[in-house]
Amino acid sequence: MKAFRIIFPIILVLISMTAFADPKKEASLKEVVVIGSRHKKDVKKLPVDCRVIRESEIFHAQPDSVAQAVSQSDAGHAVRVGSPAFNTFSLHGFSGRRIILLEEGLRVDTQRSIGPTGSFMPMFDIARVEVLRGPASLAYGSGGLGGAINVVYHNPWKDRGLHGAAGTRFHTNNMQAGAWARANYAAEKWFVKAYAGYDHAGDYKSGDHRVKFSAYKNLLTGAGAGYRPAPGHQLKIRFESQVSDMGKPATVSDVANGRFTRFPKDNDYRGVAGYVYNRHNTRVETKAAFNMTQRRFQSIDSMGTVKGVKDFMSWQASGFIQVRKKIAKNNNLTTGVDVFHTVVSLDKTAKGKKKTIMSKDLQTLAGIFVIDDYNPTPKVGIMAGIRYEVGITSANSTSGAIQSAISGSIGWSYQPAPMARLHMTYGEAFRIPTIKETAATMPTPIGMFCGNKDLRPERSRELQAGIDGKNKWISYGMDVFYIMANDLITLKACDRPDCDYTYVNTEAADIIGVDGRIKAVIALGRGLSLIPGAGITYEYGVNPSTWKPVPMIPPLTISGSVFLKGRQSWHSLKWSVGGGVTSSLKQGRVVPGMEAALWQKTPEPGYNLFWAQAGAKITGFNRKNVIEMVIRAENLANTTFRDHLSANPGFGRNIRIAIRAMF
Repeated sequence: MKAFRIIFPIILVLISMTAFADPKKEASLKEVVVIGSRHKKDVKKLPVDCRVIRESEIFHAQPDSVAQAVSQSDAGHAVRVGSPAFNTFSLHGFSGRRIILLEEGLRVDTQRSIGPTGSFMPMFDIARVEVLRGPASLAYGSGGLGGAINVVYHNPWKDRGLHGAAGTRFHTNNMQAGAWARANYAAEKWFVKAYAGYDHAGDYKSGDHRVKFSAYKNLLTGAGAGYRPAPGHQLKIRFESQVSDMGKPATVSDVANGRFTRFPKDNDYRGVAGYVYNRHNTRVETKAAFNMTQRRFQSIDSMGTVKGVKDFMSWQASGFIQVRKKIAKNNNLTTGVDVFHTVVSLDKTAKGKKKTIMSKDLQTLAGIFVIDDYNPTPKVGIMAGIRYEVGITSANSTSGAIQSAISGSIGWSYQPAPMARLHMTYGEAFRIPTIKETAATMPTPIGMFCGNKDLRPERSRELQAGIDGKNKWISYGMDVFYIMANDLITLKACDRPDCDYTYVNTEAADIIGVDGRIKAVIALGRGLSLIPGAGITYEYGVNPSTWKPVPMIPPLTISGSVFLKGRQSWHSLKWSVGGGVTSSLKQGRVVPGMEAALWQKTPEPGYNLFWAQAGAKITGFNRKNVIEMVIRAENLANTTFRDHLSANPGFGRNIRIAIRAMF
């Protein structure tokens, strides 16, 4: 605690920020997002806490997944659950399946037990990531207790003609090497695009320790097309495949038991189609997607000998149709229906014998929603709505469970001055139990898990408020929230002879949190500017019945950086150098029991991670041809640490080198 009192004021003068962002230009642009209201809206008029991670931030940080991109910004945390590409999200004290992942407004999921990761998305084609921090069930349905993440790709109709980019990257820690390319040709009425990327990585190191079986390979390919048959009409299609050979990093218990896991096949195939009609103050949008996941689990010993095999297959079909009508000058009403359908099969092979564990287990989620978005004055925004959703789950083609939930939300925003926006929201969220929790019977390394068809949906009520603002010299924000969650689903020991653990509604949680950030731009003259600032996140939760700490809450985190930026007078060269630190306090809130057994058995000590970065960007005279390079050194002290709730240690010292060319 004494060290914290010394470190805190020092770090508070620093900030996490984008290296090459032009503060004057960005301050003058509206930050338009889709998340929250389900249509394009200025983020300043949203009554919720919404953060945006821009393309430049993603390139500079070189994350391996969307979850890692979120954790490297001020938008949220990540939980490491496998290879570097497999991290899941943590927002407002909730993680895994209590967070919704969206791809341009459409829900996606590959039925990994850890929840959505975004590892199968083309990071090199992402234009921005929108992070809604808080209840998201009103707009997107089951699973929105902690928030939602929306990934938005580059607009293929933004520029006419042929445009594209190509790049490569290298990581020294695990000798990861990768390359990617994307190309797009757009005319007035149509476009075509294609992209591909490949990564190959060995086992990574944490400190001086090599984490066995963390190597992976990944090949991602995709193509898309669009057509505008008439004004106000737009059609888009896209197909994508990911073929991977993934390792599962060895945990302490894996090493002790001499039992490890590999995924020699971890493949996703996805197709998306959408149609938009936008005329006469009415916008009709419909989108549908089909996703197939193939996964093979291999149980191996320390010598790599295969002891058993599991083959997993899942199919997901999702879609929505929504209508947004301008019913008054400053009032938009959005109503619609969305559906998410999942089918799962799992077969186990051991000693030459094949056994079916899950046979076409299925779940269907269907919801209807109404959202009213009203701006009585240019400074005031009000948003309110309600959703009703039904979930149907069955196992082995037999009758199962039917559950339903209702959620609502109301919020307002007010901008009394250019440098101040106030917002407040009260919202409800829910999560309908998954196939695994409701109906499945599955063997695991720590025992047999059994579903419970009598489970109730998880529910939460949240009140959040905040203030933020920015101009070309300074930006800041502070948000606070209070959550009351009930019927949280956890594992409990079972006395049945055929079952070791079952899922039950036993947990409740009261969670409070505060998040603050500030950034300043100090002009030094001659094209130089210094950008310091600070950020802090703190969350705390207890079970109101027992007053014991809730184990899923991340610790106090403070992060910061300072950059010196330069710009040549002829405007073709921009450069930056800088560095920063992320400080995490001791994770002392992990309690004994199944949550600890699944994630980590003992509390983790606090840690400080130092990093440095340098980069340059050269722009051609036509302002379109760009070459950009970044070198980022992470964990300079080679600290051994473990992320919040993570089963595996974090990366040791690592240097990321990336270069890209755009035309």
